[in-house]
Amino acid sequence: MSAPAPPRPPELRRGAREMLHVSLGVAAWGLVTGVAMVESGPTAPPAALM
Repeated sequence: MSAPAPPRPPELRRGAREMLHVSLGVAAWGLVTGVAMVESGPTAPPAALM
């Protein structure tokens, strides 16, 4: 059996909740720029590495 996971500090939960809104915007921006990059020339793997 594995040991129980250590309790998470409340700051971790609060920080994750505060970053959720920003993360959604960053993900949307990444999707838009990734599609634009693939449309402009490079294939998906090199575009993902950029």
